[in-house]
Order: sequence, then C-alpha cells, then structure tokens
Amino acid sequence: MLTIKVDRGEVQSALAQTLEVLENPRPMLQAIGEYGVDSTMRRFAAGRGPDGTPWAPKKASTIAAHPRGGRKPLIGESRALSGLIAYQIGDRSVAWGSNQVYSGVQQMGAKAGSLWSGTDRRGRKAKAPWGDIPARPYLALSSKDERAILEIVRDHLQPG
Repeated sequence: MLTIKVDRGEVQSALAQTLEVLENPRPMLQAIGEYGVDSTMRRFAAGRGPDGTPWAPKKASTIAAHPRGGRKPLIGESRALSGLIAYQIGDRSVAWGSNQVYSGVQQMGAKAGSLWSGTDRRGRKAKAPWGDIPARPYLALSSKDERAILEIVRDHLQPG
C-alpha cells in the first residue's frame, strides 16, 4: 500500500487523481484496448504487419477457390477475421485479438499438413492446411503503437 501525505492543494489533488488511476485502471485499459483494436483494423486495410512489412499476397489457387474473398491477404469471404477484432479487460491488463479458430495460423503461418492429415469423409487422403500458409502478423505493437499507448497512460496519469 502506498501512503503519501501532502498538505498542498494542487499536489494533493494531482496525487489523488494518480492514485485513483492506479487503483481503478479500467478507464485507461479501455482506452488502450480501443486503440489496439483500431490499430489492428487499420493493418487489415493497409495489408501490412505491425513492422510495416506487406503481407504475402494470396496465392492464385486460393483466389480461384474463393473468388468472393477478393485478392487482399487476410480478407476472406466472411470478413470475420478482419471484422471481429475485440479487446478484453482484466483486473490489471488488457488484451486484443480474434476468437476465430484460424487466427493463430494467419498470425504465425503453417506448413502444409501441419494441423491435420488423414482421410476425409469420402475416404480420400487429405491434410490441413492443404498448402503452406505464410505468416501474416497482424497482432503486435509497432513503435507508433508503443508511443500512442504511452501517451494514453500519460494522459490518464496527468491531473486535469
């Protein structure tokens, strides 16, 4: 427990506001979560990872098999991965990402057959994924994100 005793009005007020943020960080964490979701969504529009590297393009075979998904990487027919990024606040933490089952494969990539291989319902040999999927990182902090989050923290810790 932190105890500070000050009899000066302005300093006392500033310390009280700072302690309130530290005791109840939820508003600050919510602001960070909203920023993280927004930043991640912008990556889908730009087709670039957090470090600015363009995502590997879709293969022609993927475009042919799923023409309604378009040509942009990580944008499929349902638009679920790119449209369902959300954040979750804990007592002293915030995280954002996707609950789509394939989100980890898109983030980290996967070799052909690394997730499953065997026989399909018709008795044919099958594997998943059927081809290599390159990593297309979309969840991470860029240096710009780090600066923005630090600014959010500063804003919440400053009296005002």
